[in-house]
Amino acid sequence: FFFFCTSKMTSQSAFLLNLFLWFNLVASINALAGGGWQSRPVIPELAKSSEESPTNKRQKWDAMRFLSQSSKFVSMPKLGSPNPTKVQPGDILWDKSSFRGLAKNNKFTFAPLDDVVMGGVSSSTFVDGTWNGVVSDSNSGGFVGIRSTPMPTPLDFSDCKGVQLRFKGERNKLFKFVVRDSTDFNGVCWTSTFGGDFRLGDECTVKIPLDKMIPTIFARTVPNQTIGRNNIVGFQLVYSKFLFDEELNPKFELGDFDLEVLDLRAY
Repeated sequence: FFFFCTSKMTSQSAFLLNLFLWFNLVASINALAGGGWQSRPVIPELAKSSEESPTNKRQKWDAMRFLSQSSKFVSMPKLGSPNPTKVQPGDILWDKSSFRGLAKNNKFTFAPLDDVVMGGVSSSTFVDGTWNGVVSDSNSGGFVGIRSTPMPTPLDFSDCKGVQLRFKGERNKLFKFVVRDSTDFNGVCWTSTFGGDFRLGDECTVKIPLDKMIPTIFARTVPNQTIGRNNIVGFQLVYSKFLFDEELNPKFELGDFDLEVLDLRAY
């Protein structure tokens, strides 16, 4: 094990990179375990098996892109617990029109979080509501994602059933939608799937009920969990070759992808 640091790196960047190297060193020692977790791991990074099955394809890993992406989702500790913001059915959480100055009430922004954080080389961008890029399984990778940046306060969904997503999508691709109720970087991901049966360019609306979402960590199901409706702190969209517990995504393809996100609302 070694520490990686240069004079041009900030202390936060050096910490993130060293954390990544440590987690991957430990993960490389662990055997690949199938199925879901028997119980919630106390430190997921030290217990994890790779979400993706190993491949023989290797490409150069981009450490600076890892730092650039992961640093956007690290929030500084706050004194006390901020009061959640109450959300009502119909409230806008994120709207593409904000990029044109028409909406001022977005709760957060989205930014890419791809498999570079686990040593992969897949890459995506999110500009003006359009999420696109290239998925590769080199370095045992195989996923791309966008995740909400840290919110000023949690969202209280006690009066809502779930989240409504409006988008224009790729034909025949299946995506994951994730809700987070913890600020842990690799905490429980409450996950559902959407897509898989729409046509290229069609505008689609899907409703994702919170009580039907599946608790996962690193795409493996976690038993005995209850979603914290009054402490929703993040949302994420993922395109991955895996669904749950090493089940392959039947609608997954390597290469280019494109998804236009129009808005996200409570319902």
